[in-house]
Amino acid sequence: MEMGIVAFSVGAKKFKFKTPLMLETENVEGGVCLTREDLSLSACGKSFSECETIIREELEMLWKHYALAPDDELTAGAIALKNKLLAMVEGVK
Repeated sequence: MEMGIVAFSVGAKKFKFKTPLMLETENVEGGVCLTREDLSLSACGKSFSECETIIREELEMLWKHYALAPDDELTAGAIALKNKLLAMVEGVK
């Protein structure tokens, strides 16, 4: 089963994905886990809502530390992640 996130916020700015960011779901003892391996996102909690909150916080952190960072401050792998993030979101230049 998968769950999708359509948008996320960074501070007062809201960003919308071109297509929903799909997350793998897994039922675990006492709750659920959501993951997106290519972005190194993962969250486990008692409910989907709790996991979604964690994933949104992780997306905000990724955006701040990668998408907004100057290329000269990033490694080659980090630049690839930055470009992937930027390509997934509408209206980012």
